Amino acid sequence: MTFIRPSIVSSICLCAFLSGTVSHAQDAPTPEKGNAVTETPQKIVVRVNDIELTEQEAQNRANMQLQRMAAQVPPQQLQAMVPRVSQQVVNDFIAQTLLSQEAEKQTIDIDDETVTAELKKIEARLPEGKTLEEAAAAQGVSLDEVKKDIRRDMAIQKLLDEKMPKDIAVTDEDVKAFYEANLDKMRKPESAQASHILIEVEDMNDTAAKTAAKAEIDAIKKELDAGADFAALAKEKSGCPSGQRGGDLGPFGRGQMVKPFEDAAFSQAIGVIGPVVETNFGYHIIKVTGRQDAETASLDEVSANIKRHLESQKKSQAFNEYIDTLKKDATIVFPGQPETN
Repeated sequence: MTFIRPSIVSSICLCAFLSGTVSHAQDAPTPEKGNAVTETPQKIVVRVNDIELTEQEAQNRANMQLQRMAAQVPPQQLQAMVPRVSQQVVNDFIAQTLLSQEAEKQTIDIDDETVTAELKKIEARLPEGKTLEEAAAAQGVSLDEVKKDIRRDMAIQKLLDEKMPKDIAVTDEDVKAFYEANLDKMRKPESAQASHILIEVEDMNDTAAKTAAKAEIDAIKKELDAGADFAALAKEKSGCPSGQRGGDLGPFGRGQMVKPFEDAAFSQAIGVIGPVVETNFGYHIIKVTGRQDAETASLDEVSANIKRHLESQKKSQAFNEYIDTLKKDATIVFPGQPETN
């Protein structure tokens, strides 16, 4: 059973190597040995025993996390998450440092063969033709640094495997109690499933472009009315990526589509090809393939997810309790605040 938290800093670094999306352009310059350049002292965010996290390092690590989240989170929400992510970086640094030092104290060692095997797994996930050395160099680090991080993280994992409880038990009674206490969260909203054919209009203020697109969508509608296959026409003519799936958009709830599209999807008869609908994307022909009324999910439907959630909570609690025991024997200093140990 793995207890190591996914947000531990080195895991972020390795994910960054694989994605190739992280830039170190904002990193503080590091003069080479023997360089006479005088560095401006960096502000320390936190010191854990003798290990320091600088403000610049903390910012770089937060940027890494935010860049990874950017593909899933709208920009306005991402901006609102900056304070929480920044605090998580500090928390992760403290936990990682304490765990690494404890692993060293207990002389937990990872041999070279194990590190090499892990490197091969990582390299196998890189884009074809790209080496781990190239991926590391692109992020401004050396392969030796990557190996060092892997060795440290595997030692931490081995420590946690020894210290954390071996079994996390979640009973059926636990699941049922959580379900009954959170019935309001078990509500499944109304949803629809539809396929569509889109003729795009880049600028809806361009009258000529709109006229041409409308003529094209009207011609497609005539073909459909005459019995043409909807999925085949979607693959051939739709400007939406869903065209490759015959126009299938899968299920969606209210608020996920633009209003004219949503109104059609939640009002058209199922299985009937509707009239042309205009949105800010262009012109659509919509075929509703299914609709589901709002309802409360049954215990059987959600029990597996609830169990995973409760197991995760218990793992997190065990992890945090262990970190708290390590903190008691550590000196953790935040500049301007009294030492804690």
